Amino acid sequence: MKKIEGLILILFLTFLTVEAGVRMVVEYEDAEGKERITHTTYIEKDRMRADVKGKEEEMTFIFRSDKEVFWSIDQKKKSYFEITKGDRAQMKRRMEEVMKMMEENLKNLPPEERKRVEEMWKGKSAPEGPKRLYKKVKSGEKVNQWLCDKYEVYEGNKKVEEVWATDGKKIGLKPEELKVMEDMGDFFSEIAKDFSSRFYQVRREEKEGFSGIPVKIIGYEKGKRTFAMELKEVKREEMKANLFELPKGYKKEKFEIEEE
Repeated sequence: MKKIEGLILILFLTFLTVEAGVRMVVEYEDAEGKERITHTTYIEKDRMRADVKGKEEEMTFIFRSDKEVFWSIDQKKKSYFEITKGDRAQMKRRMEEVMKMMEENLKNLPPEERKRVEEMWKGKSAPEGPKRLYKKVKSGEKVNQWLCDKYEVYEGNKKVEEVWATDGKKIGLKPEELKVMEDMGDFFSEIAKDFSSRFYQVRREEKEGFSGIPVKIIGYEKGKRTFAMELKEVKREEMKANLFELPKGYKKEKFEIEEE
């Protein structure tokens, strides 16, 4: 499951007709500032595409809301795999089966051993993860050309992120383009609530004091910066007819569900 979870996270820090869609360019930087990865996302009505280019990889991810399918494409290997609605159901069933087996096995353990395993399982495998609390600390701070609200993000008493966010309309996104981001989150939420990138889910966090589209995110672990992601450009342009289709001649690989 970790491999898929990572792919979805990349989409974030994430169509057939020749109409004007929107192109968004996000730059990722690691803790030391040595590795930089460019994410170029194209959004149009009921579909979106993300091209991710780094030193060693060149990946494309396509989500088609109209077909309920997600494609992960390796441009260097000229191969791809897909996740369909049926795969989502299978993944959910597999997770439920693993949890049920775990609970049955725990019944046969001594109390102290059972408690230790439960704690280990909870910390490693809980699908929803720790609850995040967003605290607004500043308003009207400018990041590139956008005025943003700044949030500090906590898990318990630990600060894990700083987020600068603005309303999607202010960066030029139409309601239907915002919706396809939500559809992307819904596609994976059947598996786990926090399975998709917060980039697509962030507008739903109003109950926790956070709303908007992230323009800049800085991650922290034990007080040290772990990554930075920043929206550099948003431009409306016409999309090629085949931009949201699979490349011809690429080999389809079997999608396999990895167990922990």
